[in-house]
Amino acid sequence: MQRANLIQVYSRLGLTAPQTILTQLDQEIHRFHQGLLLSRDRPWQNFFSENDFKTLLNFLMMLGSPNLGISQHPAELILEAPATQISQDTIKIYSFDEYFNRYKEKLHIAIRRQWIGQTSKSEHGRAISLAKKSDNLPWVFDDVVGTPRGGWRNDIDEADRKTVYFLMIEKKK
Repeated sequence: MQRANLIQVYSRLGLTAPQTILTQLDQEIHRFHQGLLLSRDRPWQNFFSENDFKTLLNFLMMLGSPNLGISQHPAELILEAPATQISQDTIKIYSFDEYFNRYKEKLHIAIRRQWIGQTSKSEHGRAISLAKKSDNLPWVFDDVVGTPRGGWRNDIDEADRKTVYFLMIEKKK
């Protein structure tokens, strides 16, 4: 999730106090960027009531996306399988409510960062795209924090590198 979409999505879904949630997320991104957080993984309970988080997750998993809106083909079920050794015994199928009730304590908000100037073409491109939207600028920093796994591109001047943040919802194992 990029910052530019959040108020619109939260408002459309009827979440409680969308601006307050965004302000809290802004503060958390800044704290993470400054190295004040031990982990990029943040409890969803720090930002959302259970009902609001369930509404948001249902939208993201079943109904649509922040960039494209409501899907013409919403999901009906959630299929979960391991990355390898897939078998009939390892495939699980859930309704959204079943999935949420089973995994809500394992879900978290992950602060993710990418860099303008990193060697990964896709991640560099995503960072540039995110940084172009004015509503994302509070999550775009001129100082570089961290180092991308693949290193830095030679065609981007060091002074033009930026740290760009976005959020994901992830499930702990």
